[in-house]
Amino acid sequence: MFKLKSYIIGYLVIALVIPISGKIHTTTKKGIYPIIAYSKVSGISLAGMILNQSPKWDSNAILVFSEKYGKFFVCDAKDISLFSRITIEANIELYDWKDSYFGLGNTTSTTEQLIENTAYTMAIGPRYWISDKLSTALLLKYNERSEKNTKVGPFSDEKNLGTVLNIQYRNRDNRLSPHNGSFLDNNVSIYPSTTRTGTTNFITWTTDYRYYHTRGKHTWATRTYLGQTLSSEENSHFFNSQFRLGNNRELRGERKNRYMGRAITLFQIEYRYQLFQKLRSTLFIESGQTTDHISINDLHVTKGMGLHYIMKHNVIARLEAGFSDDNNNILFSFNTAF
Repeated sequence: MFKLKSYIIGYLVIALVIPISGKIHTTTKKGIYPIIAYSKVSGISLAGMILNQSPKWDSNAILVFSEKYGKFFVCDAKDISLFSRITIEANIELYDWKDSYFGLGNTTSTTEQLIENTAYTMAIGPRYWISDKLSTALLLKYNERSEKNTKVGPFSDEKNLGTVLNIQYRNRDNRLSPHNGSFLDNNVSIYPSTTRTGTTNFITWTTDYRYYHTRGKHTWATRTYLGQTLSSEENSHFFNSQFRLGNNRELRGERKNRYMGRAITLFQIEYRYQLFQKLRSTLFIESGQTTDHISINDLHVTKGMGLHYIMKHNVIARLEAGFSDDNNNILFSFNTAF
């Protein structure tokens, strides 16, 4: 408990919740949201999010500089109209970060390793809209990752080029902060052995189902996330074939990358209560595990609470505390966990 108190006392966040720049027309919204954060654990962090929402296409970009961990940049663009039912989407991630590791699979180790690594991920492709709620996409995806000190790092350097087949169903009434509706996202990623560093075909399947229900000031949100790496075992460990649990969206009470494995099982439920027009409180409980195969045995459980502040353009800043058997976390992030 003393450790948690020191996190709370040592954590300071300054968010300019009004966009610094950008014009807001009838349906076009643009803005820049800067963040300054300090904690005794990670030191000073600077971040910013650029948001664009328009009738033709949406995009956002996030840039983070951390005194302890490094820097990364994420940018995506969606719904760029090509034909009547076909749109284009693209994503790029540039990552120069110190990742935390506690070993592979359901390790009992609580000793943190900070491994310096760089990673690049790029994806682009068309999306076909079967209806307003149902769509499918075929993306060309490239990712590359290397660790600067491979003698202590648990993963081998790798380069992968493959395709992603995506099927998505969405009848949520709002993408960032939904009140009612459901969301289903199913992906099959295929990396042939001829286009990657590893010696076998690398195939991953994931499905992500969420349901939201609001009545008055009360909202219930649930999520089921399952995934499996379908390729055969290799002599070397590759980061992109592993699922990870422990971050600011899954198992929020655990350290980052606390559990890793070739399959993931995750269940989350969150209760949200609207305190004021722009502020709501949350309670959540999560259970999940990563092993070689999808399973509901020996699930790890975390629980917590937090506050969500709804800014302009429906962007959400959230401050949450997560608790597990051997760790406590204070987390700050944009938008909902799911």
